[in-house]
Amino acid sequence: MKFEYVYILTNPAMPDWVKVGKSNNVIYDGQKYTISGLAVKLCGYNVNGYTRFMFEDETLWKRRQRLHPEL
Repeated sequence: MKFEYVYILTNPAMPDWVKVGKSNNVIYDGQKYTISGLAVKLCGYNVNGYTRFMFEDETLWKRRQRLHPEL
């Protein structure tokens, strides 16, 4: 799998960088997760990962809404 982007997490208590691939998979500490799966693991409670990760000063949630409003 080719990973194209590096995303910053919104919570400063979490690690700074996570590699994200096209299929919503992330690599963290050598393990593969979904974006929300990793957010749940790091936060310790149920949370939408798209609201916890940022790219270019925009949460993934807002970026997805802006770029793909039909989703």
